[in-house]
Amino acid sequence: MLFLSFVVLFFLGISLLYFTYSSTPRTNLPDERQEHVIAPKPAPEIELSIHEHPAVELESTENRVVNEQEEVQEQGEAPRVIEPQNLEQVWLPINPTPELADLKPKSQAVTDIQAIEFENIDQFRVLMAGDSATLPLPNGESIRVLIDEAQTQAQGIQTWAGNFETQGGTFPVTFTFGQHSIMGFIGHPQGSIKIEGVGHQAWVYQVPDSHGFEHDTQSHDRAH
Repeated sequence: MLFLSFVVLFFLGISLLYFTYSSTPRTNLPDERQEHVIAPKPAPEIELSIHEHPAVELESTENRVVNEQEEVQEQGEAPRVIEPQNLEQVWLPINPTPELADLKPKSQAVTDIQAIEFENIDQFRVLMAGDSATLPLPNGESIRVLIDEAQTQAQGIQTWAGNFETQGGTFPVTFTFGQHSIMGFIGHPQGSIKIEGVGHQAWVYQVPDSHGFEHDTQSHDRAH
């Protein structure tokens, strides 16, 4: 009987402990459960910010490229079109080199011949309509040529034509530039003036109006 009472008391004690534990408020639970639930929440925000960031960079890059292209267009060839060139000193007299001496005209009709060197042949050969150039002639006269038209032909041959005024009239000027050769004509009223050379050197000489380009054929071939 004593043993049975002991067993009953034992189970009553266990039941009391169980109900006491079950009635404990959940607010007293350890903090680990709350931290475990809250931790994953920031993840979606980080992922979205990563995807949004390149779009901003691409837009700024495109804007920068457009701005650079606009600056290039503003600083490009516009000044060349708006402001014509004016070459004040195209060539200077020189002592002929052996190569230039081989190109000297042989005709007895040639007068006032002079060897010259161009100051800037690359600039002189690409003159365009509206540009001008001052050419010193062997007789001491200087003429101002106004270019009317310019053309680039096959194999890089460049030609421009213009006119100058003297003695109350207007007279023609033409120049043709090959890869190496230079040929020019000035229709001066006192006699035609012709230019023939190679590279950046040439002969300037005067001939009667009825006289054409009479020069050694082999010399002309070497000039090209």
